[in-house]
Amino acid sequence: MKYILNKDYGYDIHMIETDKFKTNTISIKFTSELKRENITKRALLPSILYSGCKKYKTKRELVMYLEELYDASISLSMSKVGNLSIISISINYINEEYIGEEMLPKVIDLFKEVVFKPLIIDEGFDKEKLLEEKRLLNENIDSLNDDKTGYALDKMKEYMYENEKMKIKAIGYKKDLDSITPENLYEEYKYMIENDKVDVIVAGKFNNLAPFEDFSFSNKEIVSCLDLETKDIHKTEEYKEIQDVNQAKLNIGYRTEIRFNDELYYAMVVGNSLLGSAPNSMLFQTVREEHSLCYYIRSVYNPYKGVIHLYSGINADTYENAYKIISEQIEKLKKGDFSDQLLHNVKKSLVNDILEMMDRQATLISKAYQDILIGREFGIETMIETIENITREDIMSAASRIKEDTIFLLTNKEGE
Repeated sequence: MKYILNKDYGYDIHMIETDKFKTNTISIKFTSELKRENITKRALLPSILYSGCKKYKTKRELVMYLEELYDASISLSMSKVGNLSIISISINYINEEYIGEEMLPKVIDLFKEVVFKPLIIDEGFDKEKLLEEKRLLNENIDSLNDDKTGYALDKMKEYMYENEKMKIKAIGYKKDLDSITPENLYEEYKYMIENDKVDVIVAGKFNNLAPFEDFSFSNKEIVSCLDLETKDIHKTEEYKEIQDVNQAKLNIGYRTEIRFNDELYYAMVVGNSLLGSAPNSMLFQTVREEHSLCYYIRSVYNPYKGVIHLYSGINADTYENAYKIISEQIEKLKKGDFSDQLLHNVKKSLVNDILEMMDRQATLISKAYQDILIGREFGIETMIETIENITREDIMSAASRIKEDTIFLLTNKEGE
């Protein structure tokens, strides 16, 4: 990745030079510290910006113009990464070589319209558009609550991270919506423009970066992406909630304190894949295939926080057996009790995932931005070599730091 410092204009350009694709992608990242008090406003900003700007007053007008740009596409989103809240605005468009027409200035102009010239009426966003976007966000929040897999995972996080930022929901909160007005959302937008750290990541083939000089932000730094909040674990906290569900949801949270900057990071990546994220993981082979105690089971490692979240769907009356076998597999991981063949297969799967990442511009940009956030670049060849060289002993060292923190069971009355 080529790094171009652009301090005169208040942002950094990071360039992924490749002629592998017929399109170019430009992504602008607005990054600020994750805060509960403004998370719902930030969740609304991407949709309200997409709903209309001064030049393209409706989504339809914007889409029609994108069609004129040889079916270019635009995406706006907000996400939570570690200690940070990130608003992303990306445009994907055809490489100029295929059409013999200069496209970059037009794309930059479109960014300027969407980012800097929102549709403002009397010092606030359009009232009717905001009402619609609030309605849609409210529906999205409701739909997540209706998804019992996601609901149970969120509840486990609420208990596990009771006094930590990790429990903040990136999608926002229903109870905030009534207090959000066109005026105070516009203030949040201006705060983002003036105070967020801005990075521009470009992937594709670019002959001239001069049009980027049309962007201008105030230069600023941002807090670390690593979420260092933690707590001492004296005993596992257990919680149960009863609902009318067909399938019980067992969620377990573990702390490892192994983050991106830890020498055991890659060992933890491989170890978690062995445990529960690979297609033929230890948990899948035992809890599901051998004992038929679950419908699905998976573990997810978060290296920004240094935690593992395990989620599964089980029959309500098999909870104790399922939990027992899950715990046994973690102990086996700590003791290095897994086959050479499984370790080989897991490493091969991880390497294939990395190689597949090279085939998509979106994942290349995500990988580049991850490197930006953690302050060091993980080259593809280095990543692959490091994973291939991870030993059984490395995995045992990483697994020894897995500590069970919280259990949450969503079950039905029959499972009491």
